[in-house]
Amino acid sequence: TGTNAGATGETGETPNVNAATSNPINSKWWTWTAPISGTVEINTLGSSYDTTLGVYTGTAVNALTAVASNDDGGTVGTVVYGTRSRVSFSAVAGTTYRISVDGYTTATGNIVLNVDQGNDRFTQAIALNGNSFNVTGNSTGATGEAGEPDNAGISAPIQSLWWSWTPTASGSFEVTT
Repeated sequence: TGTNAGATGETGETPNVNAATSNPINSKWWTWTAPISGTVEINTLGSSYDTTLGVYTGTAVNALTAVASNDDGGTVGTVVYGTRSRVSFSAVAGTTYRISVDGYTTATGNIVLNVDQGNDRFTQAIALNGNSFNVTGNSTGATGEAGEPDNAGISAPIQSLWWSWTPTASGSFEVTT
């Protein structure tokens, strides 16, 4: 979370979407390194103003490579983004992404930046391979879903992550956390 009130653009910075919709004069930047390869959604749902969103790779503001950008995310399924922004792209494990949130024209306000790399939803479970493996995840920002079952008698799993696994042999297996 943050605010872009009082933020300014940098020399060489380009607009998130295009010059007609966004002047980069109130931009805020974050970095995120993908822990695994796969589809990621980044959005500004919950922000208090009309946002633009850009995702880039590179190490210099005047030499970034655009990955995805959006102004006004519309409606996806039952989620109405309205004037909040949303992008979805294939992230590569270990790649650092630069994320810019700006305002449409000169809009400013409070920013909520959400990053979801898929396995927060049952239908986007990450498939595991083999009969022996270790995985690492982070449930910060993860949410539960309507109708989701309790885990070990604990109700309201509000920070659940999902994986799927099909064993390649019959037998007993142990799953631990």
